[in-house]
Amino acid sequence: MSDRPETLADADGEVLLRRAARLARRLDTTRAEAGVPAIAVRIGDQNYAFPLTGVRRVEIFATITPLPHVPAAVLGLGASDGEVLAVFDGRAFAGVASRAARGEHVPVLILGSASTSLAIAVDELGGLTDVAGSLVRAPGSPPWLLGLTHDGVLVVDVQALLQDPMFASGNRSIEGVVNDDQEQD
Repeated sequence: MSDRPETLADADGEVLLRRAARLARRLDTTRAEAGVPAIAVRIGDQNYAFPLTGVRRVEIFATITPLPHVPAAVLGLGASDGEVLAVFDGRAFAGVASRAARGEHVPVLILGSASTSLAIAVDELGGLTDVAGSLVRAPGSPPWLLGLTHDGVLVVDVQALLQDPMFASGNRSIEGVVNDDQEQD
């Protein structure tokens, strides 16, 4: 039992409610099509879903060959079906600390098409999932983020991720890594 008058407690509650309403940010809600299959992965401590329409392959690279003088976002080179790919650290776009070791047997998502492919190393593969229902997108979210599911999974817009300047072929810091093999033909 409080020794404060009830009207004062109500006034404090009103003040807190008004303050919370002022501080609250409006979240945009979008609706995902029912039954959109996606591959679930973990990067850092966060779960992500990549819709299968943008995923070419999922592989475990036995080794990734490190390269000198490349940004930390580039883990190195890996081979898939005779194709040599620059492998990017998924942690770079996720905003978490880079991998301490490049290691062996790295799970990799190969996104996009044959002409615009992107290989992203992830921490763990989680299998197939379904993205359906309401997705919440906070203001200031990166353009590659479709939204957040009710259970906290970030849904990635693969096409927007492929357009990200970090991975663009015009990015001078990675241009040689991504384009040198095509220019030498």
